[in-house]
Amino acid sequence: MAIHARSAGTLLRYTLKPVPAPVPISGDKDQDLRLELKIEAPTGQTAYCNKIQIRFLHGAAPEALSQTAPAEVYTGVEAASPSDFGRNWTPKRELIDGKAVFTFTNSRKLEFKNANTVTLVLSSLFVNKALGRVEIEVSEWTAATSSATPAEKQLDPPFPVDKWPSEFTFQNLRPDEISVARGEKVILTWEASRGPTYTMHWDDHSESVTGDLSWESPELERTTGFMLMAQLADPGGGAPLIYALTTAVTVTEPNLTVGDLEVNGVVRMQGPRAAIAAPPRGQARYFKAGTDGTILGYLQAASGQPAATLAATVYRAATGEYTMRFSSDNSAGPPTETPISIPVPADAEVRLYHAGNDGDTLNLAWLPRGAGTFDEITPPTA
Repeated sequence: MAIHARSAGTLLRYTLKPVPAPVPISGDKDQDLRLELKIEAPTGQTAYCNKIQIRFLHGAAPEALSQTAPAEVYTGVEAASPSDFGRNWTPKRELIDGKAVFTFTNSRKLEFKNANTVTLVLSSLFVNKALGRVEIEVSEWTAATSSATPAEKQLDPPFPVDKWPSEFTFQNLRPDEISVARGEKVILTWEASRGPTYTMHWDDHSESVTGDLSWESPELERTTGFMLMAQLADPGGGAPLIYALTTAVTVTEPNLTVGDLEVNGVVRMQGPRAAIAAPPRGQARYFKAGTDGTILGYLQAASGQPAATLAATVYRAATGEYTMRFSSDNSAGPPTETPISIPVPADAEVRLYHAGNDGDTLNLAWLPRGAGTFDEITPPTA
């Protein structure tokens, strides 16, 4: 599960991806951990950067991540776009005031805008043996213009990373049907270990499912997102450990809730299909749904090229956030299309991000379950 930071206190946008996720503590064997920090500018903005620093508490405490000496941690620069964004970074690994500090300094000020992105990697980290929550701090040295001197700005709040028991298992949340008629139910199943409490959330409702590995939904009246949350008490008395899985089910012909309704003409329950301005390669676009609906389309990587990916993150306050990813790989064999179908509830915000290569094809359309539109919005800033 990637953790997103929407440029809180910084000019750049960050995504932290721990591998594996959730992060298990070391048990009989040391647990290796990889941290991937993706860096990009918010859509439509530009920032100039020459230094990035990553910090976390070092040691055996619950709030510390690892006892691995910083000098033994692998530091790398990967997935740079354009490719020269991955050059001229000089890493420095230190232990300062009890914190492992990793500083990446570039020989020039890099201009982050549009599709420009870089991913900094820390690996060969061994997680310590204490359950708890770790804060991953990030600082940048950036300026808004090329002539200004970069100044330090710190991501606020830091990335939270929970450390779970080494035997913890929680994965594969899935419905038996991804699309049902109005009034039908679905059965959700998942894999989970004993110990934590588990709660199913949907719309404005929640229900304990601790001890179960399946759950039957109520009759569904509209496209619904489900979030299954695992929670484990921190033995040190700190904030509980939390990890969530998400999925969604499309409901055809959903119910409408109205006050007074007078009809003197044709009534359309299915709104007209509308083209969506798909994000260019390496960029994101943000939208808001005025009604329940579905994003339909296809993705095709260029012939002979590696995989192209569309990541769709759907957020609504009542249901939380879930991400669906679609990939097309035409590096071998004849080109093929990957179909895309993304259920979106009314009032949800959607982030569409396209990663791939020149020559990829991405076509998207909005199919509403009512009269609401699917409008592009300004990217969130916090």
